[in-house]
Amino acid sequence: MVFGARVPAMSKKLPPSGGSTAKEPRGQIVCGTDFSIHASEAINTAAAIARRGRLPLLLVHVMEKSPLTGDAVAIHRQLEKSAREKLVHEASVLRDRDVEVRTELLKGHPEAELLRVAARPESRLVVTASLGHIAVSRLLIGSVAERTAEASPIPTLVVRDAKPLIEWAEGRRTLKVFVAGDFTASAEAAIRWVKELRSIGPCEVVLGHVDWPAEERRRLGIQSAVPFSQNPPEVERILERDLQAKLDRLLGDASARVRITPSWGAPDFYLIEMANDEQADLIVVGTHQRQGLSRLMHRSVSRSVLHHAPTSVACIPASFQADTSSAPIPQIHRVLVTTDFSEHGNHAIPYAYSALSYGGTVRLVHIIPPVEIPSPLVPRYDRKHRSKKDHTKGESELTARLRSLVPQEAADRGIRSDAVVLEGVDAAATACQEAERFGADLICIGSHGHSGLVAAVLGSVAQKLVAISLRPVLVVRMPPA
Repeated sequence: MVFGARVPAMSKKLPPSGGSTAKEPRGQIVCGTDFSIHASEAINTAAAIARRGRLPLLLVHVMEKSPLTGDAVAIHRQLEKSAREKLVHEASVLRDRDVEVRTELLKGHPEAELLRVAARPESRLVVTASLGHIAVSRLLIGSVAERTAEASPIPTLVVRDAKPLIEWAEGRRTLKVFVAGDFTASAEAAIRWVKELRSIGPCEVVLGHVDWPAEERRRLGIQSAVPFSQNPPEVERILERDLQAKLDRLLGDASARVRITPSWGAPDFYLIEMANDEQADLIVVGTHQRQGLSRLMHRSVSRSVLHHAPTSVACIPASFQADTSSAPIPQIHRVLVTTDFSEHGNHAIPYAYSALSYGGTVRLVHIIPPVEIPSPLVPRYDRKHRSKKDHTKGESELTARLRSLVPQEAADRGIRSDAVVLEGVDAAATACQEAERFGADLICIGSHGHSGLVAAVLGSVAQKLVAISLRPVLVVRMPPA
């Protein structure tokens, strides 16, 4: 199914308004028009996509509500008659191009009415022009297209250059698509929608990611002499690895590319610059659709890209779901398991290996407090402190102890094992950083079973790990005695 997995629901039939008397639509593309030149380009784009995707097109025009009294009533009726005639004409032209078209004339606020149509179960995509008759309002509060895209429950395509989109929908070229990507749900929705685009025609996909170097170093626990305005090579490699893996998983192939740019400023303009460098025909961004106070507190990257980008933009709500009937089961290749060598900690290790049916890698981790090794030249040197040689020997012994916990079946299953001893004040944060560097598909940890007041007093590494980890966490509890 094209453009999402919504199940068509029985709803009231749309009023004819010059439209066809077709059966309840299998799904539809919605295109709003104010009959301007820009709207004509959006209509042609929507028609080409609808014809290629074999979906009906609903052409919508929204008028202000009729005045109650006075001579304005007659004028409004004349305008309404004219709008209906224009809709009928537009639909007739498109039917001659073998497009199934329905029309609807609505009354009210354009943005609100378009959103109501978009919320119908059969709606799959909203297509609209970036500008209408009154372009100056865009400088003040944004265009109807922008406000619709920010609030629409379904993907919204804002057309600025119709030619590449039409040629792509007609099978005459490959569409160059630039996806703004990170590790959020809205970015995943954007990538899933690009996969839907590929079901219509060929797309050359580039994922652009803008990172804040200081945050990435903190997340990965990496110290480097590279200036803070740049990404250390290890950070660049990890980001590229994880973003490429996300692309491969969500798109189903490895043909898409990843571009990473470090930034200390707002990411939106960096994303637009990268899209321009790639000569993208379409920018795809996910949107969180924040409302009220949250919208004021969080800068919207999608809103800024939509407002400033010179090319067409598609805004995909985080709630967008592609057809999940054929969604692949996630594959686990790397598992990190942490233990404090207690019975509860060691109990999680076999479960870590059980997540891998054959092949893959398990990394066993033990975390110790940072050890100070003072110099004998420093005053108050205590001979009882461990020397650097003793510290290194102690780490080697702990590493060997970790390796002794590897199940004998691991080799028979082709599972590789490695052991790492880490230093860290915060065990949960240290484990998370190692999981990010390792690229773990799953983190396993044993639970001591503390709860309530005991957990509040003693703390729980497992509990904190679940709270802060960006990766799936399996907490393994001991069976009752």
